[in-house]
Amino acid sequence: MFTRIVFLIILIVFGGCEARKMPIREVSEIPDQAIEKFTITETKDGKTHWVIDSPTAKIYEDQKKALLTAPVIRFFENGKYASTITAEKGSVDMNTYDIIGNGKCTVTTVKGESLETSNLRYLSQAQKIVTDENVILVKKGSIVHGKGMEAAPDLSTITIRNQTTEAVQ
Repeated sequence: MFTRIVFLIILIVFGGCEARKMPIREVSEIPDQAIEKFTITETKDGKTHWVIDSPTAKIYEDQKKALLTAPVIRFFENGKYASTITAEKGSVDMNTYDIIGNGKCTVTTVKGESLETSNLRYLSQAQKIVTDENVILVKKGSIVHGKGMEAAPDLSTITIRNQTTEAVQ
């Protein structure tokens, strides 16, 4: 009987502590802002450099991060449209403006080239797209397979590691 009472007291005390801790963890997961039809634009020297559109965004001020659903990132060179990246999910670091695409990611250019991969990152300072994942680059006359790559957003320069190429007509 005494053991049951002690057990019930321990259960109530520690169970109550756990119950009080749960909302604290949940509160930290609640965004500071939730935005529908989210758009952010980066400009350099008065010209648009890139634009991100996303159906929804969750903004976390303390982490300086925006979590995006189905982001579409359009890149511009000298004010002219150059390429688009689409992803299943993504995020933007609001300090560095680095962009992460998660899930299936596709890069398409005005020249008709396309690159497919997963989990890519746009490094804003270096103005490069990078991934360590498998990639498939489709361009006129060839398909290149590889693992890992670094490229300009318009795919004008690209390095694909561990690559194999197949010719197509």
